Amino acid sequence: MTRSKYFTRPIDLASLILLAVITVTGGLIAHSLSADMYYHINSLTLQMAVDLAVRAGAEYLPTNPRTAVHVADAYARLNGVTSHEIILIGVGSDERILRIRLNRKIPISMALFAVGLPSRDIIVTASAQRRSDNPEAPLQPEAPLQPEAPLQPEAPL
Repeated sequence: MTRSKYFTRPIDLASLILLAVITVTGGLIAHSLSADMYYHINSLTLQMAVDLAVRAGAEYLPTNPRTAVHVADAYARLNGVTSHEIILIGVGSDERILRIRLNRKIPISMALFAVGLPSRDIIVTASAQRRSDNPEAPLQPEAPLQPEAPLQPEAPL
């Protein structure tokens, strides 16, 4: 039996193999955790973006559904949604409900070794209708903020 000049004892080789296994296992666990965080953070971010977009667009219903769709699209894009992630922006047949559906694909580098992800796509949906009971009421612009009076120092007691 030929002995290696690097591994003089059998324990050296066993230690090296054990170290490699621990390193690879630790790396896979860390990658899986980072993929899980990526999934959930993107899921929350997309859900907030779609909620904001659908609420903003629904304010134009039922009088102007085309503007509602454009406003919802603009709000979604302002909140980090790309055009290829938007699957659907549509108005219901009664022109009172606006629906949006988004789909973000998880990068293959993240999903490759990830364990326990619900899916390889993040899909979020939202729908909203105008908050006013009177749909023909014009939108009221928000009142501009009035500057506050400067604070006066308190009188000593």
